[in-house]
Amino acid sequence: MAFDANDLLGMMHTWQVANIADNKIYNGDFEAACKAIQAKTILMPCKTDLYFPVADNEIQASLMSNTELRPIPSDWGHIAGAPGLNPVDSAFIDNAHRELLAS
Repeated sequence: MAFDANDLLGMMHTWQVANIADNKIYNGDFEAACKAIQAKTILMPCKTDLYFPVADNEIQASLMSNTELRPIPSDWGHIAGAPGLNPVDSAFIDNAHRELLAS
């Protein structure tokens, strides 16, 4: 699997500007923005992700009313969610998708 450096640049830009509270509705209030999310969600960080640790999602989950924190039990870290990379991880994620869509 080849990686394109431009993909990483695009992701970095997204990380820098992606703030759900940075708008006229929430005026930078991250807590209020998270509390406004009404959709049923499953937050799925990887237990071994060093870029986005589970603790970050614990904060978000505590602010959202209809969410479940379900960490991916994988040794693959940040790339645990890459489609098809690890069949066990893919099955875990696919099962969560099915549960969420069926609810």
